[in-house]
Amino acid sequence: MGDAGRLRAAAAIGTAIAAQVYLSMLHHGHAFLRMLVWHVSNWCFWGLTASYVLRLGSRISGDSARTARVARVATIGAVLCGSHLLITAQIAVWIQPFLPIPGPTLASNHDGFACAGAGQRADEATDQQGRQVA
Repeated sequence: MGDAGRLRAAAAIGTAIAAQVYLSMLHHGHAFLRMLVWHVSNWCFWGLTASYVLRLGSRISGDSARTARVARVATIGAVLCGSHLLITAQIAVWIQPFLPIPGPTLASNHDGFACAGAGQRADEATDQQGRQVA
């Protein structure tokens, strides 16, 4: 399979996966345009960094790759992934793609650092019947 065939296959797989998300959410009252803008804005990060990432990757291919160079590229990759996560979280707060479900704010997600539930502080946890749990 040539490069054009691989590109078509990747585009078909990406479209099929994205369509599952969009089509499953349409019947839940979610706005298609809001979800589309959210997904496209999330992937713009990698579109903007693609040439830099590919340039770094080309430098470590082949027999001349040194351990220090590989470690540097791995560190840059980890920083880019972390940056993508932070940017994606902020874009989700701004756009709130899954409305009409009430979306949390970034501050409420980190209030109390609890695992009791989304936007719920540990001292406000409730059981399945809605009773206060200590």
